[in-house]
Amino acid sequence: MASVVSQVKSQVRNSNEEKASTKLTIVSGILFVFGCSFYVIGTTLNLPSNNATNAWMYNAIGAGVFTMCGLVEYFNYMGGFHVFLIFAGIFGLTAEILDGHGNPVSVHFNFLANHMYFCEAVKLYIAHSGDFYAQAVANKIIMIKTLRYADILFLSGTVIDIILAWIYLFTGTPNSGGAIASSSSTGGSGGSLNLLRTDDQKNAELASASLWFICSILTLMVYIRMARAETSANGREEVGDEKDNTNLSEVV
Repeated sequence: MASVVSQVKSQVRNSNEEKASTKLTIVSGILFVFGCSFYVIGTTLNLPSNNATNAWMYNAIGAGVFTMCGLVEYFNYMGGFHVFLIFAGIFGLTAEILDGHGNPVSVHFNFLANHMYFCEAVKLYIAHSGDFYAQAVANKIIMIKTLRYADILFLSGTVIDIILAWIYLFTGTPNSGGAIASSSSTGGSGGSLNLLRTDDQKNAELASASLWFICSILTLMVYIRMARAETSANGREEVGDEKDNTNLSEVV
């Protein structure tokens, strides 16, 4: 019974992928690269050696771009599982704006955003395991492996972020007693997200953002290869149709 359900899910997933526009897929890939780029910039500016006060703005821009990427994916595939990135971007954008204003609620929105990003990473890992992607890259095993490596990098980065999100929420730091502990001890006025970060945690966030960025580059490369394979296949079909029409006219 379980195998039948998995086969049905696989068929539905592959049929949705086949209906998708390759151009929109590439657009979403480009947006994902831009979003990851802003995250890398923001986390770099937030390092102890820089400690820029406007670092949150770059993270906020990145979250906004991720929201746009999620919307493109949703309208391209029209699947319910493609809403994770939309909510992740919205929660992340809210968290960064609140953090920029020193609002402790930023910790809670960051917690929600990171869990949505994790769901998105799991969804991509499962979706990219479908037969459609193996066929779309013209059975080039190196491209299939590249896509798998990219998914693992993204998944690893989101795991780091989830661990940090739980630490910010429950564990005390030298700067504050943790979001929950500080809120309880101060009557609800806990520290904001940036106040809870230690130097090591800022470095961990940069490591995560770097994994995301590498993932985005590799994924975009595969999407472009898919588009080229599709164009090549369509060209061969058109040539075949022309030959068939020519042969038919000769017979008539």
